[in-house]
This record gives sequence, C-alpha cells and structure tokens, in this order.
Amino acid sequence: MNDAGKIAFTPKGDYSSAVTYEYLDTVVYNGNAYAALKTTTGNAPEEGSEYWTLLARGGTSVPVATEDTEGVVKASDDIGVDSDAKMILRTDFTEQKNLVEIESGESRKVFFGKIVKAVSELISHINVKASTSATGHVKLSDSSAVTDSTGLALPATEKNASISGTMANQISELNTNLTKTNQTVAGNLTKTNQAIAAKQNKLNLISKSQGDITVGAGASRDFTFGISVPAGATIVAQIPILVTNAVGISIGRDVNKNFTARLWNSTSSEKKVGVAYYVIYYV
Repeated sequence: MNDAGKIAFTPKGDYSSAVTYEYLDTVVYNGNAYAALKTTTGNAPEEGSEYWTLLARGGTSVPVATEDTEGVVKASDDIGVDSDAKMILRTDFTEQKNLVEIESGESRKVFFGKIVKAVSELISHINVKASTSATGHVKLSDSSAVTDSTGLALPATEKNASISGTMANQISELNTNLTKTNQTVAGNLTKTNQAIAAKQNKLNLISKSQGDITVGAGASRDFTFGISVPAGATIVAQIPILVTNAVGISIGRDVNKNFTARLWNSTSSEKKVGVAYYVIYYV
C-alpha cells in the first residue's frame, strides 16, 4: 500500500507543555479543542497561534471535516488509516474475467481490477508467438516473397493472385500477357523463317564465263554476258569474278545494267582477262 502521509487527527488528551506534539495531534486546553499545525513543544494552544488551530470551544468534541471545514475524517473503502494515523490507499481489487474499458465513476476495486486484467493480458501476449490458430508476435523475414523493398510486411491478400486488383493478380495478368506476346512473336518468327526457307529452296544459280576480254592499258570497259532469267523472276545477286590474268585488273559491275561487268586496267599494257559471272534468282 502507498503512504499518503498523515491526514487524520490523533487525539492526545489534555495539553502538556512537556510533550512534543506533531501535525494534526489534538489536545484539550482550557475547555477548548485544538489541533497542532506543526511540530511544537511548550507552546500553549491559543487562537491565532502559528502552532495551533481551534477546533471546538467549550468541550472535547471535534467537528466532522467537510470540503470547507477542518475536522475529523474516517476511513472509507478506498482510503484507510494505519496505526500511526497515516492515510493509506487500499490496493485490493475485484478480479475481472474479460478485458473491458474503464468507465468514469467506477469503484476503486473495479478500476484496479480492470487495470490488472489488461496488464496480465499484455504480459501473456508478449510471450505468445503467432500461429495459424493464435494471434501473437511475428518476426519479419528478409524474403522478398513476404516483404516489400523497405522490409515492410505485405498484406496476405496481396499474395493471392485469385483476388482481382492485388499485386499478385496484376503480376499474374502481366505474365499471362507477356506469354501471349511471346507466343505471337514466336509464331510470326516461325512463319517468317518458313517463308525464308521456302524462298531459299527456290533459289536458282546461273553462271557464264568469258575469256580473253581485252582491256586497254590504263583503261576501263564494260562487258555484258548473254544471261537471261525466267519472266517474273527476282534477281537476288549478281557477282562478277576474275578468273584469269587478273594482275593489275579490278572488277565490279554497273548496278544499272544487268549481267554487265566493269573492268579497270591499272597497268601500262593491254590485258586479256577471263571473267565468270554468277546470277542468283528465285521465281
């Protein structure tokens, strides 16, 4: 129990100058009742004294205290007085079975009972670990599956892909769309490759060779080969190649003339060269 100090009068009988009186000790002097205001020895009670206050005239009775009047008080259910006339706050309580809110005006026993129940529940909860059947404390994991980038735990619903609008649901839909896109792209690539393969299977090659093509010293000339392709054919490539007496000779073709090679002689003498001309096409 908590010591609130002395709050009740302590009767000491008739006043004696040889006795030391403490705060709230009461005495009878000259037929009047006085209460000590502080520790005093040898200071006779009288009105207006710094050591005494008059309680009652002409007798030994002491008035009952009120909010406005000094007097005697008695113990209550909440506040008691010990053997030294000191006030004590009673701390016994009425045990509560359930957690309920504290209400204004409740008795001290009920008030303390609710506090004790709340503290007891808190202590119990601190020692309980969460499980599928009990609410309790959890420890966050460093796994990205259950926490976000800041380490905060994600709501369980956010991991449920079957609930529309949740993060898991949106990720699932995104993955589905990506899968469909990949399948479409793969299908298109397959068709393209098949088309290319089909074209490759239809490629045709024509070649003709011509020897002793005369190219003057330091001069150039064009030479057209007698090559023809089927009507509607698409020419893929035309490739002229030097095959004989190629020293000092360069070869190319005029892109504006089919089947025509252009020869350059960088030497100081006339050259007779051999050229092969290849044509690749498909129909």
